[in-house]
Order: sequence, then C-alpha cells, then structure tokens
Amino acid sequence: MKEKLVKVELDKDNFNKNIISFIMLHSDTFNVSENNSFDILSWKYLDNCYGEELGSCFFYENKVVSMRLFTSWKMSYNGTYFNCLQPSDSATAKEHKGQGLFGELTKDCINNLEYDFLFNFPNENSISIYLKLGFYLIKKIKPSVAFVGFPFFFSKRKLHSPLCFDDLEFISSSVYEDVLSSCWDTTSLNWRFLNNPSNTYFFYKNKSVFVVYKLVSSKSWLIDVMLTSYHFSMSDYINFTTYLKTRGVVFIRYFGINTAFLNIISKNMFSFKYGTELNVVSFSKIDDDILKEKLRIELSDTDFA
Repeated sequence: MKEKLVKVELDKDNFNKNIISFIMLHSDTFNVSENNSFDILSWKYLDNCYGEELGSCFFYENKVVSMRLFTSWKMSYNGTYFNCLQPSDSATAKEHKGQGLFGELTKDCINNLEYDFLFNFPNENSISIYLKLGFYLIKKIKPSVAFVGFPFFFSKRKLHSPLCFDDLEFISSSVYEDVLSSCWDTTSLNWRFLNNPSNTYFFYKNKSVFVVYKLVSSKSWLIDVMLTSYHFSMSDYINFTTYLKTRGVVFIRYFGINTAFLNIISKNMFSFKYGTELNVVSFSKIDDDILKEKLRIELSDTDFA
C-alpha cells in the first residue's frame, strides 16, 4: 500500500484545492465536526498572514491520508527579523498508521521548508520524538496560577471589555527590547485574536500597560493571560487584579518565558505551578544563544489557545 502513496509539499494553493480532504482527515482524527475543522484549518493556514509555508502530506488515491502541517510565524530581535514555523496539526488515517508516515513527513519538512528556526511545545509523551529529530530543549515550563482574591460580591459585577480592532494599534505600538519576540502589527493581531474561530479575547489597558486574556471555558472565575506589555510592575499587577475582582475572577493562569508579567506573578505569595508541563523546543538555523537566552514566549505565540 505504501508504494502507492504520493508525497506532496504543501502551499496555500494546493492546500486550498484539497481542503475537503484535509477537513475529513482532521475531523476524524480529532473527533470534531467538519465545520469546526474547516474553521480551524482555514484560519490557521489559509488566513495566516506570516508566510506561505505549510508542510507536507501523503495522498492515496487522490485522498489525503497523512499530513504534517506547520504554522508560519515571524519574530524579531533588536531589529532583525526571523521567519519561523511552529509544528502544529498532524494526522494519519487509521488504515495507514504504523508505516512511519509522521516521521517521514516531519523530516522532509525540517529539511525542505524555508525558515530560520522552528519552535514547539511538546509534552513529556512526545518530546523524545522531537529530540531524535534534532530539536533541542530550551526550557521546561508549567503554567503559573495565581490567586487574585475574592470577588467583590457586594457590588454589581462589571463586564469584561472585549478586544476590538481599535485596541490593536495600541498593542502594536509596544516596543519589546532585547528579547526575541513575535512581530505584532495590526494585521497579525487581527488574525491571531479577532479572527480566531475558537476563542473570544478580552482587553485590559491602564496607561502604557495592557493585557489580552480569555475566560477559561465557562469558568468565569478563571482566565488565561495571552499577551502582556513588555513593562509590567507590581503596582500594574495590583491594578489589574483589582480590575479582575470586580468582574468575578478568582484565579489567573499564565504560561510564559522572559516576561515581566511572569516575574511579577511569581512573587505573588499565593501563586503556584499547576497543569501539564510543556517543553519549549527549537530546531534552529540561527545563533542558538539568542533562542536559549532571549526567547520571549506567551500563550499568544502558540497555535492552540
């Protein structure tokens, strides 16, 4: 059966032409509706404003039976820009499992796609695969969870402020100094947040400080912090948590590296590490020291939140 497989390197054009086949494989693999698969795949790959690289797949009798997709990304460090890729969706049809298709596609993508570096967040069950492929570990991280305080029960609960297009200019004007961080402009922020088919995001701003966050499922008392301003002081944190308490929030969850917000939340005596430990890994064609020492990561830099 394997000798009848046809390997194809993907771009947006041939991905779009065969999107029905990709949707069916994605829907079957992740047990989601085909409409949901269409929304996710279209947003993540066709609407992506960062680049054209997508990955590779195998066809069998004009049907996609295995795919290894990469999300294009762009980062900068002190005025130098880097084209990046994040390994994201992969799937293989049941009848084609056990043929080494995932490994073959991944190796081909590493060798053939154009990028400065790859970065990803595998858990403990899958990190060994990445290490064997030549990735190296930058850092192990668990989400930080902080107790905000008890909500203000005796006052009328205020509403969260949805992130809107007018907020994007303010975020994109922020300067991230001496860190390797995502290139955010109004176009990329609009794609990442406002056009995201799976989540609704909210916005907090106080003078030069901002936070983009989302509610965790139906738990209005827990938020995930997605993106924060470069500068964030303890007084900024106190103002932010006070703002959250008036909206019924009890806990903050945060995932990050090399951020002022992480330093502040770590000083909270009521903060702790909780959740699945993830490994930040990279496969690089640039100076490894920049990645190891300067990489700034938040949930906004992932494709899954």
